[in-house]
Amino acid sequence: MRNPLIAVAILLLTTAPSFGLDISDKLKIGGEFRYRHEIIDRDDAVTQHRHRIRGKLFFDAVVNNQTNLIIHFTTGPGGIQETNQTLDEGFSTKNFDLDAAFVRLAPSGVPGMIIQGGKMLSNLVRPGNSELIWDTKIRPEGLALNYKAKLNDKSNLLWAGNFYWIEERSDDEDSYVFTPQLVWELNPGTAVNRLILGGSYFFYDNIKGRSPFWDAELSYGNTLDADDNYAADFELVEILAALDINSGKIPLNFFFDYVNNTAADSLNTGWSGGVQVNKLDKKGSWQVIYKYRTAEADAVIGLFTDSQFRDALPNTDGHEFSLWWTAMDNVVLAATTQAGEYAGHEDFWKLKLDFIAKF
Repeated sequence: MRNPLIAVAILLLTTAPSFGLDISDKLKIGGEFRYRHEIIDRDDAVTQHRHRIRGKLFFDAVVNNQTNLIIHFTTGPGGIQETNQTLDEGFSTKNFDLDAAFVRLAPSGVPGMIIQGGKMLSNLVRPGNSELIWDTKIRPEGLALNYKAKLNDKSNLLWAGNFYWIEERSDDEDSYVFTPQLVWELNPGTAVNRLILGGSYFFYDNIKGRSPFWDAELSYGNTLDADDNYAADFELVEILAALDINSGKIPLNFFFDYVNNTAADSLNTGWSGGVQVNKLDKKGSWQVIYKYRTAEADAVIGLFTDSQFRDALPNTDGHEFSLWWTAMDNVVLAATTQAGEYAGHEDFWKLKLDFIAKF
């Protein structure tokens, strides 16, 4: 096995009785495979055709009645949010790396509270799975706290407070982000099935004057100074909303996400919005999703925003339309097209055709 870390993790999980775990009752294993054909057309390049695969494995182990251990592995060339592997390089073997490893604690003495630590899935509310600020594949690293307070029979208050480390430096101050979020959730139980209104604050510290994260030579669309360091700080204010309507046989979900980087003097706003028609819930079900997004150069950190929308670049605006169909149990076919403009002058278009199987 190419990555010994995977072998060690699987060995630990499949020999769980030595840790007092019953695999049949206390260990959930899941996975996903996706085959994608992708066509990319940009003004600055020839039309590109790619065949790509993505594989995932999930392990969720019950440690006790308050604690779970979660480990995810995924394909990908390494990096922040790329999990696809392009079929090329002469049949070479492909990487399969640690995607997430964290502990989840739900204290029995504090109903509604969840504490997480490690490299984890984001715990923030995302209207319409918005990727305006963070791509859904981002796995932040640090500590996270969620609390759900019941206000009455039809409404809840959702609170999150997270502290994530981004860059540790031996010769300079570390970079990190603090992300509090407060969301009001209403479930009236009528034609309006669910309404959420909320806000978030992404306070990044020690960013301005430092080199871009992960790869110092790539700005991912953010403004750099004369020394090729970040020219602005990032203190993002987010306003979010979503509305689920289920008045007939076809449910609708409307969503909106707005961000403003209050630490940048210009090029500091972005927003996305759209609608989802129907949902995937059984064989033969379908859904259609439309999204529009626009983000100026320093509205968000380019490295963390949607990696599939013009290659994770802010200073981009455009449209996305996708059609999903459950062809058989646990198998979905999807087609997604994206079209827009980068930096106000460069047009781009992308088509993605997906086969997705889960277990």
